[in-house]
Amino acid sequence: MNNNMNREEYLNKLTGELNKRLFKQHGYSLPLDTIKVSCGFPCRKALSNKNRTIGQCFPTESNGYNEIFIHPQLEDITEIGGVLVHELVHAYDDCKNGHKKPFKDIAIKVGLTGKMTATEPTEELKDLLKDIETGLGKYPHKSLEPSTKNKQTTRMLKLVCPTSHPEQKKDQYILRASNTTIELSGFPVCPCGLQMQQEETE
Repeated sequence: MNNNMNREEYLNKLTGELNKRLFKQHGYSLPLDTIKVSCGFPCRKALSNKNRTIGQCFPTESNGYNEIFIHPQLEDITEIGGVLVHELVHAYDDCKNGHKKPFKDIAIKVGLTGKMTATEPTEELKDLLKDIETGLGKYPHKSLEPSTKNKQTTRMLKLVCPTSHPEQKKDQYILRASNTTIELSGFPVCPCGLQMQQEETE
């Protein structure tokens, strides 16, 4: 297939394939008319080493749809598909049973294993997902890795009175202000009545 799809089109086509080739094969027909799948951040428990909430399904009571979100850090078909199958099990019962026995019974049948709050696809499910990928093409998305850089803080400018002498530190009247503050309000006025200015650097 010519893969000119965006992420959401791809995920929803993947959902259709999973319904036809997986869920229906085990007697579960997904309510496709009320399922929407998107690439997006789950609204709670963001991805971290300790908390791997990488998918989320909302019940139809929210807006009439089972809105499913797949974390944008995922790009491999077996990871995406494994998470999607998990969320589609939630959509099948409209999120009524959480991860309890009704969920577990379906999840195991459709190829999920492990702890039900953090399932993994079986090898058989991985093979099916790779086969579906052969027809759909690669997921049109590159992983969004969280930044490890410290957020830059606002740079504060040193303002001095024009009559101050740098060598007389104890007599200097000094303020600090951001560029934004200066752009909005202008340079402040020293108690002596003169407008302060940015300290010159050598």
